Amino acid sequence: MLEYWIQNGASTSGISKDVLKDALSNIFTHDKKHTKLSKSLFQQLNVNNLDKLVDFIYDSIDKANLNNRKTCSVCYNNGAFEMKGWMYPFIIAKDKFPNIYPNGKIGTLNICKNCAYKCILALKNIKFYAVEDNVNCILFFADNPTNLKRFYNTLQESIRPEWNSNINKGIILDSFLYPYELLTMILYDIAIRIEDYKNYNLGALVLGFVSTRKKIYHTTDIVNNLTPIINALKALYNIKEGKVFPLLFKGLKEGSSNRDPSVFIKRELLLKDLLNKRTINWSVLEDIIFYNIHNNKTVPFIYDFCMIIMDEFKMTDKELFDEVSSEGYRLGQKLLEENKNDIKKAKSILYELRRKRKLEEFLDEINILQLTVEEEFYDKPFKDNPEKFPKLKTFFLIGMTNAVFRSKKKQTQYNTDNNIDDKNSNEGENYES
Repeated sequence: MLEYWIQNGASTSGISKDVLKDALSNIFTHDKKHTKLSKSLFQQLNVNNLDKLVDFIYDSIDKANLNNRKTCSVCYNNGAFEMKGWMYPFIIAKDKFPNIYPNGKIGTLNICKNCAYKCILALKNIKFYAVEDNVNCILFFADNPTNLKRFYNTLQESIRPEWNSNINKGIILDSFLYPYELLTMILYDIAIRIEDYKNYNLGALVLGFVSTRKKIYHTTDIVNNLTPIINALKALYNIKEGKVFPLLFKGLKEGSSNRDPSVFIKRELLLKDLLNKRTINWSVLEDIIFYNIHNNKTVPFIYDFCMIIMDEFKMTDKELFDEVSSEGYRLGQKLLEENKNDIKKAKSILYELRRKRKLEEFLDEINILQLTVEEEFYDKPFKDNPEKFPKLKTFFLIGMTNAVFRSKKKQTQYNTDNNIDDKNSNEGENYES
């Protein structure tokens, strides 16, 4: 992580107080007062404004005594001193966390003056958003410092930091609490605004901590190769002139509170697995879908979202998802037709199907449904893939839910040619923000 942090601090303009001030102004307000992030990072120094902090940092690094027997932990040159906590906001000393830092083999990180400056200069690129004591930070990295600089030059954002954020509020699609939610919204903005994002091979440091008297980190992740998820967000933007993803993003939370963690945690877990593990957490997604069912709605465009993600990430179950969710959609349509749009009855069947933990029990319940709607059920995908039953059940329930809570006949499907066909994706008119 230190390697990527340092990449953001590369500078060709030399080191001076003006260079430091320019970098640190990214996390201070326009009147040089602390933001939530700067307060959290530098509170132990007891400095009240940007000018005093710059003076302290410049003098501290410039006057540091180098030990020629110490090697810099970044560039491996001889002549270094022990890194201080305000230079790099993570674990730097073994005596604080002896069991995890780094394997208990060395006592502290050592750093030379040049790399110490880079640690501070990296803050010129950090994006942060704080919700009360919960602080979320994103720091991008690329193949090399040159590509990273080109990326930031292309991004060209002029922001006046405030106490809780230095993010352009125009990219905020919904209230949120956690860092992967923030990263996803930033990536959506990149997908819309930067045509050549594929040239940079972007990755990101994803940081989240609770800031009280001490920083308590709950997220410190490195996410490599963001291109596939940006591709997916671009494809979602291209459906219905950018109206899809904002509705989808809002539909992935469980509630309307702006502060209750339980509202946001499932969305965060879904996005974290998606960006970090390149997978869809079907169990979490099913929980989100049934929260929406309880409130008589579905997640807008969830079928399109899954198809696009599975296509971009080359997931092997894409065809199964299409086949099984389409079967669920077909039976859901027939159920409504036979029961005169009785949503209450349809919901009870959805809950009953979800309760089935074994394939045989699920297929028995489907047989009862077949008799009710006088429609055959194509069970081959289930019988051919019994080991995938939990996932297949979720596929089926997604399709059936879209049918039950659709608001009009026309449905959409994403395919690899970015065309829209009539099929199995709720368009969002039933969605309540």
